[in-house]
Amino acid sequence: MSLEANLDVAQLEAEFRSILISQSSPISVDLLFDSTYTTYDATVGFGFHEEDFANFKLMSDECVHKLRNIAQRMIPARNLSQGVEIYKSVRRPFIHSILQGSGTEKLSINEIRSNRFEWVAVEAKIRLWIRVANVCFKVLFVSEKRVCEQIFAENVGNDVFVKTVKDPALQLINFAEAISTSRRSQERLFLVLDLYKALFGVLPDLESMFECSSSELVRVRANDTLAKLADMVRGILGEFENAVLGEVLQDPVPGGGLQGSTIKVMNYMKTMGFYEQTLVRLIVSKPSIDSRYNVDLMSPDMEFAELDAQTPLAIHFRWVIVVHLFNLEGKSKKYEDVALAHLYMMNNVHYIVQKIVESKELTDIIGDGFVKKLAIRVQEEAFEYQRPTLRKVLHCLGNEGPRFSGVSRNAVKQKIRAFNAMFEEVHQTRATWKVQDLQLREELRISFLEKLILAYNSFLLRFESFIDSERHPEAIVKYSAEDLESAVFEFFERRPVS
Repeated sequence: MSLEANLDVAQLEAEFRSILISQSSPISVDLLFDSTYTTYDATVGFGFHEEDFANFKLMSDECVHKLRNIAQRMIPARNLSQGVEIYKSVRRPFIHSILQGSGTEKLSINEIRSNRFEWVAVEAKIRLWIRVANVCFKVLFVSEKRVCEQIFAENVGNDVFVKTVKDPALQLINFAEAISTSRRSQERLFLVLDLYKALFGVLPDLESMFECSSSELVRVRANDTLAKLADMVRGILGEFENAVLGEVLQDPVPGGGLQGSTIKVMNYMKTMGFYEQTLVRLIVSKPSIDSRYNVDLMSPDMEFAELDAQTPLAIHFRWVIVVHLFNLEGKSKKYEDVALAHLYMMNNVHYIVQKIVESKELTDIIGDGFVKKLAIRVQEEAFEYQRPTLRKVLHCLGNEGPRFSGVSRNAVKQKIRAFNAMFEEVHQTRATWKVQDLQLREELRISFLEKLILAYNSFLLRFESFIDSERHPEAIVKYSAEDLESAVFEFFERRPVS
């Protein structure tokens, strides 16, 4: 090659490098996260409008056109390979600088496995990773590939692209893989689900960009990491299920209120409801209920025939509830007062129903039929709570009337005094019992009061002549109907009443 030709090639290379450098100056990472190009999803991070993908450019059309012309002029001189090397030497640091500017950093699998990082710190990195991965795989890398293909011939451009962004892409995947091999724990479930959901969301873009054989490693690592995250999620769900099943039978809360485990279980499940579509993909096989659970735990509402018609996800959710109810029943038996035991079950089952109904996702998964059965259970427990309480009080009044022979004045006095003493005892205990739900509390009071007032007024009417003939009837009949109403409406106020 002549000296003149060498000079011409050198000039082309210099111009090629100069244009690339001018278009590869450090940029503010905020540009890539600008709301013009991104929309936020609370469970995933940042997603993008398809129309914005095509509009986003890392290099001006004018410069791309100039670079393409120079690359074409290099081909006859058989110097295109040098142009490729120049491109990679300039653009690879540029791509790396964007990742560094985003705040992401390389975290090795061993570092995460060793738990050298506080999970709070890792949590912040996961949130950041989700944001950066969305930007990289949906905007940054897409734009870079478009530039490569426009400057170089298609087959060369694809190879240049892979060599330029392969390491940053693997760096991002490495972090997700490190999380997938870290220690499993229930408190990490939702972050891992977010990570899985984000990687699943960018996977089509990733596979489309890295479709050639030279980029197979990127595709394989991404798919393997996704599978590991899926296994991690399934493992955590299994541990959660086993934790509910193996819960130690602690003492029930005083006053029959909500058990802490009920709140924890339902909040956990309600949050899982937001990940319904993701969980449907992850839980694809039904658990072997015969082997995993003692058949004695089966509720009459959970027959095997009914379960056969449900999705694996629905079975998982239902079984968590059924097993938790079984544990609650074990706790309820520790109450000495049977009425309090039923009140405790009523409160906890009502809370379960309430949390399911509040979440459309949870209702859709579990099913209206199962929710209705739980609601009936609440009514049954309320009835069973009220029955012994009423029986205690109304037993004192008896069924005798003035038309019955052998009823003495002293016997009437004794019945009224017995009623007064029993009602005071019920009043004292029920005032300290708990019903957190205001509507349920009012319904129980009104239902109890209606039956009580009816029986009490009927008794007083039957023995009206006996009572009126007393010199001091107010000393015998301690409560008026209004007094009883006021006292009943002090039930469940969580304080002893004097």
